Amino acid sequence: TQLPVIHLDTIYHHTNPPFYLQERKSAWRSYVQNIVEGENWIIDGNYQATMPIRIDGADVVIFLDFPRWVCIWRVFWRYFLQKIGYVAIGGNPERLSMDFLGFVWRYNSKEREKVLELLKNKGECNPEAVIILRSPEAVERFFNKR
Repeated sequence: TQLPVIHLDTIYHHTNPPFYLQERKSAWRSYVQNIVEGENWIIDGNYQATMPIRIDGADVVIFLDFPRWVCIWRVFWRYFLQKIGYVAIGGNPERLSMDFLGFVWRYNSKEREKVLELLKNKGECNPEAVIILRSPEAVERFFNKR
């Protein structure tokens, strides 16, 4: 695609000073709002605080609604790939910590429903604006059709 791809992890962690610092949290929403106000973009990221801004501003939302085990496996796989020299997408290193693994493990039971509710609201206005893919195979089929 010719659209700019924005990896929120890279911006959030590697901006100087990083947005995860408490004094920069309010600037994070403004930063993402400015991105969304741009004409064309693809945004990759799962930051709940800015999810409504991104969903409202998107023409189409593709939500990867994978099972927990797939997500956990992929965390370990990305970590392994980086250990043998592959560079992470967006240059963001995979951090293997209990906090991060816990977040991934709890995502489907804590965060997923919030995202699905936001997507339901957008889908009611325009059903073609929300695409939910529930497996890596579904992702392959979707992009191979294009």
